[in-house]
Amino acid sequence: MKKLIFPILFLVSLTAYKSIEQPNYIDIQELRKIYSSGDLSKWPAAELHESIDKSKFQDIGVLPAVPYPDYNPYSKEKKV
Repeated sequence: MKKLIFPILFLVSLTAYKSIEQPNYIDIQELRKIYSSGDLSKWPAAELHESIDKSKFQDIGVLPAVPYPDYNPYSKEKKV
C-alpha cells in the first residue's frame, strides 16, 4: 500500500496542476505576425493597469516606414 501512495499523490498533483487556468497568452511569433500585418482590427486589445485612465488611452496604430539615410541604406544583411 505504501508503494502506491507516492504514484497516486503524483497523479493527483499533476491533475490539480493541469486544472489551474493558464493565462491567455499569445505566442510572440504570432504577435509579430499580427502586428506586422498592419490590420488594426486583428490586434489584441491593450491590457492596461487599473491606475490608467482608459478613456484617455489611444493606441498609436501602425507606424510609418523608417526612412534610411543615403549614407547608410537598408539591407537584409544588417537585419541579422
